[in-house]
Amino acid sequence: MTVEQAQAALAAVADALGDAERALETILAELPPSEQEDAILEHQGPFDRATEIRSVIECVLADNIRPAFAELWAAALATEDQLLARWRERRA
Repeated sequence: MTVEQAQAALAAVADALGDAERALETILAELPPSEQEDAILEHQGPFDRATEIRSVIECVLADNIRPAFAELWAAALATEDQLLARWRERRA
């Protein structure tokens, strides 16, 4: 596999991850919060299923999918000049 092929493959994976992000955002938007969600999030009771689902989606999006999407696209679009400039910047 060449670097160009790997970058194209990364772009395809990033696109698929973007599709997953949109699907999770749709679930989050369409699943109404539990009436107890505020109390649950303040540790005043056990999680119910709706709060669990919404919390997991929010965390996965923020901690995993969005950062991975950004990193994959950055690598897919990276050029030698950009990488050299970033290396020089970090050394300064």
